[in-house]
Amino acid sequence: MKYFFVIIAALSITLQGRADQDTLFFSPQPEDVTALEGYNTTIKCGASSKENITFYWTLDGQNLENDTRRHMVGSNLYISRVSPLSDIGEFKCIATDTTTGRSIISRGAQVNILWITDTAQVIAADSSLEPSIGEELSLHCKAEGNPETQITWYHNGARLFRDERISFKSNQLHILGLTLHDNGIYSCRAINDYGSVNSSENFVLRLSDGASPRITIVPRSVVIPENSSAQFNCAFDNTELEEWYFSNQLLKNSSRHKIYPNGTLEISFITTDDAGIYLCKGLSTEESYPDQVYAAQLQIAFLDSLTEDSLEPQVRDVHVTVHDPYDVMCLAPKGLPKPRMWWENPKGHVINDSGHIYVEDMRLIFTEVQEADGGEYKCNAENIAGSTKVNFFLTVSAAPTIIKHPVDLTVNEGENARFQCTYSNTSAASVVWLKDDNYIKDSGNHIILNEQNGTLLIRNVAPSDAGYYICEIQSEGFSSVHSRSALLSVKEKLKFIPAPVNRKLELSSNAKIYCKAGGSSPPVVKWTKLDARSPEWPPHIKDDNGTLHFNRVLNTDSGKYMCVATNSQGVINATIDVDVVVMPKFNVQPSDTVANEGEPVILHCLAEGDPLPVIQWDKNNELNGFDQMRFTVLENGSLYASEIHADDEGKYGCTAGNSGGLRRHEVSLTVKAKEFNTNRIGRDFGNDGENTMTKTVAITLGAAGVYIILVVGLMMWCRYRRARRKALMLAQATADVAKCETAENSEAMHDMELKDRTAQKAHCNDVTTCEDNSELMKNSSLKKYHYPRDKLSVVMLLGHGEYGEVFLAKAVGILEENTETVVMVKSLESKNERLIAEFKKEISMYIKLKHENIGAVLRVCQEADPHYMIMDYTDWGDLKQFLLATGPDDASKGPKQSPLSISQNLMICQQVALGMEYIAKQQFVHKDLAARNCLISSNLKIKISCPCLSLDTYSQEYYHCESRIVPLRWAPAEAVIADNWSVKSDVWSFAVLVWEVFYKAELPYLEMSNEDVMQKLQGGELKLCMPKDTPEVLVKILNKCWSENLSDRPSFLEVVAVLTEVNLSVQV
Repeated sequence: MKYFFVIIAALSITLQGRADQDTLFFSPQPEDVTALEGYNTTIKCGASSKENITFYWTLDGQNLENDTRRHMVGSNLYISRVSPLSDIGEFKCIATDTTTGRSIISRGAQVNILWITDTAQVIAADSSLEPSIGEELSLHCKAEGNPETQITWYHNGARLFRDERISFKSNQLHILGLTLHDNGIYSCRAINDYGSVNSSENFVLRLSDGASPRITIVPRSVVIPENSSAQFNCAFDNTELEEWYFSNQLLKNSSRHKIYPNGTLEISFITTDDAGIYLCKGLSTEESYPDQVYAAQLQIAFLDSLTEDSLEPQVRDVHVTVHDPYDVMCLAPKGLPKPRMWWENPKGHVINDSGHIYVEDMRLIFTEVQEADGGEYKCNAENIAGSTKVNFFLTVSAAPTIIKHPVDLTVNEGENARFQCTYSNTSAASVVWLKDDNYIKDSGNHIILNEQNGTLLIRNVAPSDAGYYICEIQSEGFSSVHSRSALLSVKEKLKFIPAPVNRKLELSSNAKIYCKAGGSSPPVVKWTKLDARSPEWPPHIKDDNGTLHFNRVLNTDSGKYMCVATNSQGVINATIDVDVVVMPKFNVQPSDTVANEGEPVILHCLAEGDPLPVIQWDKNNELNGFDQMRFTVLENGSLYASEIHADDEGKYGCTAGNSGGLRRHEVSLTVKAKEFNTNRIGRDFGNDGENTMTKTVAITLGAAGVYIILVVGLMMWCRYRRARRKALMLAQATADVAKCETAENSEAMHDMELKDRTAQKAHCNDVTTCEDNSELMKNSSLKKYHYPRDKLSVVMLLGHGEYGEVFLAKAVGILEENTETVVMVKSLESKNERLIAEFKKEISMYIKLKHENIGAVLRVCQEADPHYMIMDYTDWGDLKQFLLATGPDDASKGPKQSPLSISQNLMICQQVALGMEYIAKQQFVHKDLAARNCLISSNLKIKISCPCLSLDTYSQEYYHCESRIVPLRWAPAEAVIADNWSVKSDVWSFAVLVWEVFYKAELPYLEMSNEDVMQKLQGGELKLCMPKDTPEVLVKILNKCWSENLSDRPSFLEVVAVLTEVNLSVQV
C-alpha cells in the first residue's frame, strides 16, 4: 500500500509538469526574416502568458548583450543596422517563468541578409599568358553578394551581347578568335536584389601583329573633385594621330580642353557635365589595320555630410553614470572615393583600437566610463572632395555631495540676502532652491540663482521673502541631494502700505481717505491737516486709526493733509493734497422736443462745475453726428439748428465734462413733416371777367413783392452767416480755456500755492546737490523755450511721478499774447542723476516731435529749482478717465457718457498708432505707453503724452523692480527684466493699450497680483484676450504684437496699415 501512494504522487507531479508546459508556449514563434544590409529589422517573439515572464536571446548558443545596434524592444529583438559579418547564424528566444523558474526555447530563426560587395574586379582566367590574335579570351567578374549577382559586360563602355564569337557563362565572358577589333577596356557590372556595383579594376586587351597600332600608355579612369583639373595619358605606336572623344563628339583644343602632342588630354575646371566615358583613338597609318580605341571613365568626387543621424544612437549630449559602459556608432557617409574615417577624443587625439576607450569598425566603445572621460568626441570622414565631422558631448555623472550647507540669515527689509550651498564638483550637477518646500525661479532681478556655484541672491528683501530655504543638488542618474534648511528672518521697516495719494473729493459727498502702515511692531497712524487753525478735527471729519471719514465734504476741506505713523522704529509721514471738486451738474437739462420740418429749433443744455465744464453734443451716440452747416453749439452749451430736416430725427446727447468727471443727458428729437396747402394760391385772380388792367397791376405788384422778399432774405442770410461764424469761434475759444475758468477768489490762492511750491522746492539742504542738478539741466538749446514761472498759476494737482509733482496750470501768453491756456506742468524734484538725465532726454524728445497726435513741450522753466516742463493739455484730460466714464461699471451719479462704438474705438487706436509710428521714425522710445499717458479732447482727438503718475494717482499700475519703477502690466519681459526698451517693446505696450480701449480702461490681468504677473511674464505665459466682436484682422496683429520673439512683432507702420484697413471695413 505504501508503494501505491508513492506511484500516485509521482504521476500527479508528472501530469502537473505537462500541464505547466501546455500553459506556457511562444506566441508568436520567431520566424526567419529578410533584410537589406545596413537597414533595420525585427525578429518577433512572445509568450502565451504576459505576466511574470522574462526573455533573452541567443545567437548560435551565445547570449546576446544589448547594445546600441542590436537590443531588445520588449520581448522582440531589434537590429538597427543589419550586418553580414555579425548577424549570420541562428537566433533563439528564451522565455522564463519567474514564478516557477521554468524556461522554454524557441526554434531557430535566421536573418536572410541581402548584400553586395563594394567593388567588382575583372580578371583573366589565365593571367600568366598574354592573349594573341586568333586565340580565345576568358574573363571573370569577381563580385559577391546575396542573392547571387547577375553580370553584364562592357567593351570600352559599350555593353556586349551574345553572338557567334561572344558567350556568357555564370560570371564569365568568352570571346573566340580574337582580332585587332577586340582591343580595348573590358569592364563588368554586378547586379542583385540589393543593388549594383561597377568594376573598379578592368582588363586591358592589346593585340598586335607587329605593324599594327599598339597602345603603349593605357588611359586610366580617375575620380576628380569639382572645379579641379583631370588628365588622361594615352600613347600608341604605329599610329598617325591620337584623337579623344566624349559623348561621341571629337574633342578639340579649347579654353577647358587641351590635347598635347603626346596624346595626353587635360580638362580644366571640372563640372558634373564632364563625368562619363572618354575614348582615346589611335588612327592607323594603313587602311588594312583598324583604328585602336581605349576607354577611361571620369567620375566626380563627392562626400555627404555627417549629421546627428550618422550617430547610432542619435545623440548630441549624453549623460553617462561613472563606471558604466557606453558605445556609439558612427555610420560612414556616402562618398567617392570611399572616405577615410576616425574618432577623436576631447583633446583632439585619434582614438585607436586599444585601451578602455577604443574604436572597432567605427564603433566608439567605453568599457567603463571614468570621470575624466567627459568632453566632446568627434567622428571624422575625409576624401579628396573634402572632410566632414559630427560630434557629441559626453557628460559623466557622479553622485554629488554637499560640502557646505546654507546658514540662517537675519536681514533688514530692503537689504540683500545671500545663501551659499557648496557641493562636490561634478560636471552634470545643477542646483535649484526651495522656499518653504516650493521651488523658486530666477527672476533676473529680485531672485538670482547661480547654478554653477550654488549661490542664491535675494535683492531688496521684502517681508514676503522670509521663510525656510533649502538647496537641492540634481544630477542625472542619481537621487537629488538636499541641504539642511536655513531660516531667512526679515526685520520689516516702518513704511506705508501703500503710501497715501492725492485725492479729489466731490463737494457734499461722503468720502474716506486711507493711510495704512506696517513695521516690526504695529504702528499708530494719525492724520493732521497742515493749514488747520486748530488741532481738533471739525465735527464732520473723524480720524479712525489712519482712516479719515468725511461726512458731507465742505469746500474748506481742501488743503494739505499729513499722515504720521509711529512705532518703536521711529516716525514716518506722508503729505497729500486734497482738492474739493464739483462735478458737472446740469442747470438746464435738454428735454424731448417735437419740431416742424423746415423750422429752427434749440435744445437747451446748461451745466456748471468747478472747473467750468466743456459741453459736447452727439447724435445717436456719434459725436458731432449732425449736419455742421445747420447745427451750432452755442456759447452756453445749447444746440441750435437753423433748419430742421426729416433725417435730423433721433437721440441727442449733451455731455458736460471737467477734471471732476462727466455728466450726460439724452433726449429725443421728433420731426413732424411739413403740411402743404392744396388750394390754388391765385384763385382770387381766376374770374374771367377781370379786366386786363387789373391783371397787369396784380402781376406787377406780385413781382415787386417777390423781389423785396428775396432782397430781405439775402440780407438775413448774410447776417446769419456772420453770426454763425462768430458763434463757432466763441465756442472753440470756450472749449480751449473752459478748464481754466475758475472763481476769481481762487486764482489768488493758486498763485500763492505755486509760489510756495516753487520756493519750497528751490530750497536745498545740500547746496552741492542743487548745483549739480542745475548744471546737469543747463542746455543752451533750450533757452528759446524759456518761460517765466511767475506767469503760471496752479489750477489743480494731478499727482506725483518719478521726477516729482505733475499739475495743471494756467499759462498767460504761452500760445497767444494776453490769452490764458491750460497746460500740464511736470516738475523735476529728484536729485538722482539718472532721473535728471532722463528728464532732460524727455524734454529734448518732445521738443523735436511735431505731430498732431503727440503732446508737445511748449516751454521750460530752468532758471531755478524745481525745473518745469510745460506741455499742452486737453479739455477732457487723460484717456483712461474718459474710458472709465464710458464703461458699464461707472459708478458716478447722474447721466453717463454714451459708450463708444467699435468705429470710435478703432479711431482712437489708429491715432495712437499714427503717433507711435512717428515716434519710431524719429528713433525714440516711449517706454510707458498706456491709456493713462494719452490725452483726449472733446472732439475725440488723441495726443500721446507722458504724465507718468507712478507714485500716487496710478501707483497700482506700476511695479518696483529693483531700483526701477516699471509699468509691469504693459511691458514685455525683455524690458521689465533686462531693462531692454525698444520700439518693439512699445509695440507690445500699444497692443495692451488697444485692449484697454476695448475693455474701457480695465486693469490688465485684474485677477492677478503683481508677483503673479511677474512670474507668468518670465515664463512667457501672459495672455490677453480681445472681446468677441473685435475684428479678426485686428486680433491677429495684436497677437503678433505680444510675441515673445522681438523679430516676430510688427512695426508701427504695419500696425497703422492694418488699423486703417479695419477702420474702413467697419465704417463700410
